[in-house]
Amino acid sequence: MRKRLALVSALVGLIVGLGVAYATLTPQSVRTSRAREVLPAADYSPSGTALLAWSQDSRAHPNHFNAYFKRGSHKRVKLNTKGRGYLGGIDSPLVIYQQVRNNESNLRLFNYETGARSRPPQGVNTADWEWSPDISGDWLTFGRADDESNDKWVLLESRSQLVQLELEKTSLRKEYLYSGQVEGNFVVWTYCGLECDVRKYEIPSDHIPTQGEIVPETLVKAATATNQYAAAVTSTGTVYLVRSGDGCGVKPRIVRFGASDPPEGTVIASIPKGKDVQANGGYVRERSDGAVEYFFDRFDCDSRKLDIYKVRDPAPTP
Repeated sequence: MRKRLALVSALVGLIVGLGVAYATLTPQSVRTSRAREVLPAADYSPSGTALLAWSQDSRAHPNHFNAYFKRGSHKRVKLNTKGRGYLGGIDSPLVIYQQVRNNESNLRLFNYETGARSRPPQGVNTADWEWSPDISGDWLTFGRADDESNDKWVLLESRSQLVQLELEKTSLRKEYLYSGQVEGNFVVWTYCGLECDVRKYEIPSDHIPTQGEIVPETLVKAATATNQYAAAVTSTGTVYLVRSGDGCGVKPRIVRFGASDPPEGTVIASIPKGKDVQANGGYVRERSDGAVEYFFDRFDCDSRKLDIYKVRDPAPTP
């Protein structure tokens, strides 16, 4: 399945009668240039400096993506030292990313304070295709795919305990799994078959999960038939995702699932017709004022132009 970009181009389902009012939040551009910019990740340093990481190609080398990291006003740093690079996530001071070379894909870590690059714990990188990673504290989440068997996994790994937990697995050729964000004790990912659904798992706080443990994930789903993907999650378990109709760029909306939201979620912003978001293209950053910023890679369904946007969800009123 070795997909470089997980474009959602053939989604099924219709949005009907969701019963939630659209908010007036307007997405803001973050990185828009002649290059294609994709897979955003964002955080703040302990001192409050804004951190941003992403992948992009160039006009001279289209489809050759490199991973970049930028801290405040500092010059950007190219993360992959060889081959191609695709972003994963940030947990200050670490950035995790995917490096592809000689048709092999593995994960790497970058410490922006020291400039050192390193490998994740033993057992993360294998002869299979590791991709779409994220990091939060002791936890790593990532996808793995085997072309020969067509097996696909979403995995969760404890860096200190060296325990790897299988969140979901599929072997069907027309089913796909897209690892999402891990934050605090929560992790989300996207399953796509005939339609796309988002799953959420709460990591137990009283024990370290073990291999073979049954994962009681929650299905983050509207009551009506529709597609949901590009999942991201906050440290308190609030999920942000994209919901769309049948086909690329059909009524895409940004939806929030928080403690005070209805079961079908609250639509907080819309994306223009003919634009869409990649299945693993969402990421949230929590601000000190209580607001949440949802970053996403918006692509044009016709030209396949990719840019990075965000929507700022204000802190809830007491």
